[in-house]
Amino acid sequence: MITKMEKISKGKVTKSCARCRKHKTRCDSIIRNPLPCSSCAKRNLECFLDIISSNPKRTSNDVLEKLDMEVNSLKESVDHLIYKKSILINLLIKQNPSISEIQNCLELDDYDIKDEELSSSSGDFSISSDVSVAPVSLTKDEVTFHFDNYFKNYHRFLPILPDSLYKEANVNQIYDESKLLFWCIVLTSHLNTDNSKQYLNLSKHVKKLVVEMCWLNTPRSVYVLCSLLVLTTWPIPLSPKEKMNDNLSIKYLSLMRNLSLQLGLHRLEFINEFSHKTNMTITKEINMNNLIRERIYKFITVNSNYWLINLGLLHLNFNGFQEDYVINKATSMNQNTADISEEDRYINSLLKVSIVQQRLHENLNNNNQMQSKLISLNMFEVILNDLKKDTSAISKDNLIELSVEYSKLQLYLYSLDSSLKLSLNDYRVFIYKTLTSCYRVIDLFTNEFPNLYSINQLPIHYKFIVELVSLILERIFYTPLLKSVEDYEILKSKFKTIHLLITKNNESNWNFFNSRLLKIIAKYNEILGHNLLGFIKDSKSLYILTKFNTHQVANMNYEMTWSIYSSTKGKTNFNDFNDREITWDAFGIKDKQLIEYLDNISLV
Repeated sequence: MITKMEKISKGKVTKSCARCRKHKTRCDSIIRNPLPCSSCAKRNLECFLDIISSNPKRTSNDVLEKLDMEVNSLKESVDHLIYKKSILINLLIKQNPSISEIQNCLELDDYDIKDEELSSSSGDFSISSDVSVAPVSLTKDEVTFHFDNYFKNYHRFLPILPDSLYKEANVNQIYDESKLLFWCIVLTSHLNTDNSKQYLNLSKHVKKLVVEMCWLNTPRSVYVLCSLLVLTTWPIPLSPKEKMNDNLSIKYLSLMRNLSLQLGLHRLEFINEFSHKTNMTITKEINMNNLIRERIYKFITVNSNYWLINLGLLHLNFNGFQEDYVINKATSMNQNTADISEEDRYINSLLKVSIVQQRLHENLNNNNQMQSKLISLNMFEVILNDLKKDTSAISKDNLIELSVEYSKLQLYLYSLDSSLKLSLNDYRVFIYKTLTSCYRVIDLFTNEFPNLYSINQLPIHYKFIVELVSLILERIFYTPLLKSVEDYEILKSKFKTIHLLITKNNESNWNFFNSRLLKIIAKYNEILGHNLLGFIKDSKSLYILTKFNTHQVANMNYEMTWSIYSSTKGKTNFNDFNDREITWDAFGIKDKQLIEYLDNISLV
């Protein structure tokens, strides 16, 4: 062993060699001196002891230099540990890793690792953010498959990033620049596969990674916004023990809104004047980078509107009142011009419809006068019908037309509320308008998604529609408000179509996604099947919405849930009403065939 023992009197000899001190490993150099320590001898490396100078005249620059070296050394050690951990994970994933393989990995030294092996290009990608579940590790081929799958089946619903991003060559680049976006894309791609177990494990890691990157640290990357958009467009489902208050999407929406303003995404062409720097190196084209920022900002507004309406939250209470230059510009733009790409036409159209939904929601929730509310209902119906005219770019896109129909369903639900006190004939008019819109939604889905693997892969903009239509159809079916047996049979047929869509490839492995919705449907059918009088007695009127006077989209879910709760908790026993007579004349029903049908009505 080479020892630097010269001038020992002027300093202190270290007990560990320089290499072992650097890598924080046990050293026996003092025992083996003058021979090299065991670790250096095993690798045939130079081994020497340092002398720590006792010279008190140490400058501040020397201290800073030493601290810098120590920090760099710690970084190298952490990288080394991460690499060893990934190798161990891959070995343990194997069914029977050999003892020698594990031993070699434990004894692996930094000198055995090449620099390029520390990057994602070495092969496997691993995530272990949540220590309570097993780590997830994917090969390069698996990751490439998921990126390709996401591009083919999901990208068109959230076209914020360029197509080139999903090519195999950019997989490593995305992983290095934003692990959160990388794993969000991989997670979402699982939704049309049969690997539900890996999806659940990966979702827990992703949730922890969001906390780490967005709450424990201050995010400064636009990639974080892309990631959160993915998670709010294809949200991670609640577990059976979680409540609606535990829904992370609302937290993500608030975070996205604040972060987008901090990063200056609302400045559009003036973003260069903004003080905060945002990381975006997807493309070298400045115009494309600015366009990506603009698309992200628009989709934050779209997703916010859809989620708030679905959950029955007021936009003003959540986001505050504000006029937005980007949003106003996009919604007032002529979508038929040739210089607008298909992606931006889709985004602007979806944004425009979501703004109409939000204004409708705010207007009717804050309007308590019956006459004024009826005027607003007619006004918004005219606006929505204008959006579907042949001259509108929206009418040429089935996806946007679905969103328009969703808006019309929101409108009609407000008209079905008991507070309007409509006559039976007027109420029936809105019932049939609602059914017409529901049937149109089902036809559009059949045409637009003929090869849909599962409803789970739909973004919220269309999945919310399916959920609402299924509840509306079941609720209306168990009312004496339709005019003929044929109308009831048509409704029953349409309900079966939408129910098959919800349950398609939704076997036990994936049933956690739609279990709450399917439970409501099954329970409601159970308590009202062959018992139409139960509905009439429970609602105390002909109206299908009586318990809540606001937030009508969420109200349909709450209304049916309340009926189920009342029955199961003993507050309302629908079976007690079986032996009572129904005054069919009060509902304008005189057809004996229809009365006989309603006496034994059942959706299943």
